[in-house]
Amino acid sequence: MFGGSNTSRGQRSMPISPARCLAAVASAALEVSIAAASQAGVERVRRDKRQRQRWNALRYAVGRARRQYQLAEPETRLVVRQPAG
Repeated sequence: MFGGSNTSRGQRSMPISPARCLAAVASAALEVSIAAASQAGVERVRRDKRQRQRWNALRYAVGRARRQYQLAEPETRLVVRQPAG
């Protein structure tokens, strides 16, 4: 490949200039970077969605606990405060 050595078919290959080699590597690196950035964006969207779902579930659970506590008679609230389980 370099220096015009013989290939397996007996033909001489063209020498690759360092500039062409760097251009090819830079192009490939750019493609990989774009793909990685795209994948990171997809992962961020998934993570944000999961986090929103968790927060919504927690808000619902807190609201439900608050409503149950509010509905309990004041003299029995001490019993309501203790977690079942």
